[in-house]
Order: sequence, then C-alpha cells, then structure tokens
Amino acid sequence: MEKISPLNIPLLRSIQFCILETPEQFHIGYWHCGDILPGVVDKCSASACIAGWALVLGCKVRLSELDNSAIDILAREVLGVGEIEAQRLFLLSHWPFVLRERYRYNARTVEDYRVNAQVAAWRIEIFILSDGQI
Repeated sequence: MEKISPLNIPLLRSIQFCILETPEQFHIGYWHCGDILPGVVDKCSASACIAGWALVLGCKVRLSELDNSAIDILAREVLGVGEIEAQRLFLLSHWPFVLRERYRYNARTVEDYRVNAQVAAWRIEIFILSDGQI
C-alpha cells in the first residue's frame, strides 16, 4: 500500500517531544495501556506506542474507545503513511538493527525508560529523514 498523503512531520516531531518528555509513558508493545486523554500530555500511569501517541496528539481521541485495528488504521491516516511505512515505524521488529538492539523491552527503571525514549526518538528521526523508507 502506498503512502496516502505527505508524511506528517509536525505530528512526528510532537510525538518525539512527548516521548522524550514523558519516557515512562512510552512502550513499543502497547497501542495503549490505561487511558491517555486526547491532546493531554501529563505524567500518569498510562502509556502508548508511536501509533498510540499519533492518535492522542493528532486525532484527539481516547485510545480506550478504539480497538487495535482502528488504532493502526487511524494512526496511518493521521501520520500520512501506508501499511509498509507504518510497520517500519510502529513495529520494533522492523526498526533498524542498531535501534532494536538498544531498546529495553522489559523496562523497569527510570534509566530504562529514558533509554527507550531516546531510541524511539532516534527511530522517528531516521524515519523522517528517509521519508519513511528506513
């Protein structure tokens, strides 16, 4: 599937910012966990992945009101990416090897969350610079 619209770089930058500002609220393995309020970035017990953050910031929806397939489809639309590009961005298994190796999937400490947030921010940066091709 081809990209459906231009890459939404401002939204990707907002996602980077939120992930770096609230690293404990990022986890690549969850569309969402808990309930992040639409458009609200605060420190709470909820977390989301890149797709989840795209919807919180770009669609102003409550993630708890959506099923997994809706999250994927809506996130692709709001980010302006097709299915292949979305896999490259959303799925850890499709990230560049060096980033996959640095990600701490079973994060438990503040340092783990910070490392994961930085790795995710790098992933988004590479995605932007390659126009979704890497």
